[in-house]
Amino acid sequence: MQNIHHLKLQSLKRTILERLVRKNALLVIPLAIICYVIVIVAMGLRKHELFRTTAWDLGVFTQAFDSTIHGTGFFAYTLEPFTNPSGSFFGVHFSPILIAILPIYAAYPSIGTLLVVQALALALGAVPVYYLSLSTFGKVRSSIAVALVYLLYFPMHAANLFDFHVESFVVTPMLCAIYYLQTRQWKKLAVSVILALSTIEYAAFMIVAIGIAYLLLNAASIGKAVRLRKFRDSSLLLPGMLCLVAAGWFLGARQALSFFNPSPPASFEGAQSWSLVGAGSIAEIPGYLLLHPANSLRAVEFDLPLKLLYVVFLLAPILFVPILRPTAFLAALPWLGLAFLSNYAPFYQIGFQYPLFVVPGIFWALILGMQRLESLDFTRRLRIIQRNMPRILIVNSMVGLFVFAGFTYPITLTGPMQHVDYLNRIIQLVPPGSTVLTQNNLFTHFSDRFTVYAIPIYLPSWSTNFRQMIDLTFGRRPDFILVDGVTDPHSGSIAALWLRENGGYGVFASSDGIILLKRSFEGTPSFYVPIKWTLDQSNLTVQGGRVLQDSGAASGASLYHSANSITPEFWVGPSGPLILPPGWYNLTLNLKTGTVFKGDIILVSLRAANGTEALSTFKIGGISSSESWTSFTFDFPLQHAESVWLNASSATSGVDIYLNFIQLVQLTYLSP
Repeated sequence: MQNIHHLKLQSLKRTILERLVRKNALLVIPLAIICYVIVIVAMGLRKHELFRTTAWDLGVFTQAFDSTIHGTGFFAYTLEPFTNPSGSFFGVHFSPILIAILPIYAAYPSIGTLLVVQALALALGAVPVYYLSLSTFGKVRSSIAVALVYLLYFPMHAANLFDFHVESFVVTPMLCAIYYLQTRQWKKLAVSVILALSTIEYAAFMIVAIGIAYLLLNAASIGKAVRLRKFRDSSLLLPGMLCLVAAGWFLGARQALSFFNPSPPASFEGAQSWSLVGAGSIAEIPGYLLLHPANSLRAVEFDLPLKLLYVVFLLAPILFVPILRPTAFLAALPWLGLAFLSNYAPFYQIGFQYPLFVVPGIFWALILGMQRLESLDFTRRLRIIQRNMPRILIVNSMVGLFVFAGFTYPITLTGPMQHVDYLNRIIQLVPPGSTVLTQNNLFTHFSDRFTVYAIPIYLPSWSTNFRQMIDLTFGRRPDFILVDGVTDPHSGSIAALWLRENGGYGVFASSDGIILLKRSFEGTPSFYVPIKWTLDQSNLTVQGGRVLQDSGAASGASLYHSANSITPEFWVGPSGPLILPPGWYNLTLNLKTGTVFKGDIILVSLRAANGTEALSTFKIGGISSSESWTSFTFDFPLQHAESVWLNASSATSGVDIYLNFIQLVQLTYLSP
C-alpha cells in the first residue's frame, strides 16, 4: 500500500512539473522571439546607418511600398528598367504576401518597419517548431530546446541581416504546413500552404518536396490503404493534392509574371546562373537533367568544395542530426539541388537569403532525427549524449552563432565614422524632389522617393547587356550623381568613365572619395574637404612582390620586391580604383633599397579609365642610403573626376626594393 501511495505521489509531482514546464514554455518562447527581433533589428538599423544596406534588395522594397502608397505605381521600383520594363516587383516575383504587409508599412513607413516585420516573420517560426517537436516526441523541455536552436541557427541570422527579402516569409508558413500535415489539421494546412505559396513562386517546389517526403514517411500506411483499396485515405491523397496545388500555383504565378513583364530579355531568367547545365531558367532545369546528364555532372563539380562547405555550414550547427531522417530531409533538397547545379556563388554561400529555402526541411528532419536518436540502443556512455542531446544542440548552436558573429559582426557593424559623417552631410545637400543616380549601398538612403536610380551592379546574368543597362540608367540625366569611391570604387569607376564620354556635370561636393555631381554645375563645390590618403600593404595589391613584417615600417609591414624576381611588376593599387575629384595632387612614395643604388629603381604609372589610359609616369631613383626610408614626391593635375590606378614595376634587376607607404594629398580643387 505504501508503494502505491509513493507511486501516486511521484506521478502527481511529474504532472505538476510538466504543467509548470508547459506554462514556462508559453513564457520562454515569446521572450526568446522578442529578444531575437530586438537584436536583429538593432543590427539591421546599425548596418543602415553605416551605409551597408543595399538597393538590391532593401531599396527595392522601400521604393516598391512607397510607390504603391503614393500612387506612382503598383509595387514599382526604378532599379531594373532593362530586365523589368514595367517596373513592378510583380514582374520579377509573384509575391502577394507584400499586399498583406502594405498596411503595416503605410502606417509606419520606414526602413525600420520592414526590418521589424521580416525579423518577426522569421522568429515566429519558433512556434511551429516547438509544437512540431512536442507532437513528435512529447517532451516540453526538449521542444523548447529545439525552438531555441531554431532562433540561434546562424545561417538564418545571416540571411535575416542581409537586407529584406520575400524568402524570409516562406519559412514560418512552411513549418506550420509541416506541423499541420503531421497532425492532420487539414483546414489549417490549407491556409499555411496558401500563405507559403504567396511569398514567392518558387515556394511551389518546397510544397512538392514536402508532399514527397510525407509520402515516403508514410509509405507503410499508404501501402496498406492501397491493399485495402481505401483510395480516399488522407495519407494517399494528400501528397498528390499538394503536388497538384503547387503545380497549379506555379503555372498561375508564371502567367502573372508574364502579365507584369510580358517580354523580358534572356538575362531576366538568370540563364548565366545555370550556364553549365545549359538551362535558360529554373523551369528548364528538369528537362536538361534528363537530356544532358553530363552537363549536370560538370555543373555539380564546379566549385564543389565550396558547395560541400555550404552543406557543412547548414548542418554543423545542428550536429548533422537531420541526416538520420533522410526522407524528411528531402524537403530541403529542391534548393540544395538547384544550388549544386548552379555556377552562381551566392546560391551556395551563407550570408544570402537563399538558405531560407532549406530551413523548414532541415528542422523537420532535425526533429524526426532526434526522435530516431532516442529510439536507438546506445552503450551506457553514449546514452548520456542521447539523453542530453537537446542541451548539446543549444550549446553547439550558441558556439556556432558566436563564431559566426565574431567573424562577421565586427566587419558589418563597425566603420570609419568620419567617412559616415561626410556621407550624411553630402546627402543632406541633395534637395527633396530632385532626381538622383547613386550606387548600390547609398540607394536606400534615397529610396523613399521614386526619383532615385541605381548604378547597375555586375551580375553574371546581366553580363551580355551590362553596357546597355549603364547607358539606359545614365541616359536619364538625373539632377545629381552621387558616388563613394571608398565603399564602392567600381560604381565610381563606371560613373567616371561615363562622364568622360558624356560630360555635363560639375562637382557640387567632395570629401574623402565621396563625389556629388550636379548637372550643368560650373561653380566651386559647396562642400569640399581635400583628400589625404595613405596606401600601404593593407590596401595595395602585390603582383611580383610580397609582404614582409617590418618593425621599421609605419604599418609594421612593408611591400618587398626581390632583386631576383622573375617579373618586374611590383604592385598595383589599390584593390579598386581611386575615385578622385578634379584638383592638383601630391604623390609621395616612401621606400628603401637593400643596397645603395644610383640609377632608376621604380617606374610608377598613374592610369585612368580603368587602367586603359596613362596620365603620368614617374621615375624613382638615386637612393644614397640603404638603411633609412627615403621619400620621393611628385605633383600631377586631374581636370575631371577620374577613376585612377597606380601601377609600379622595378626598373632594375640589381637591387631589393621595400615600399613603406604611399601618401596621396589633394593640394587644391581644380575647376574643369
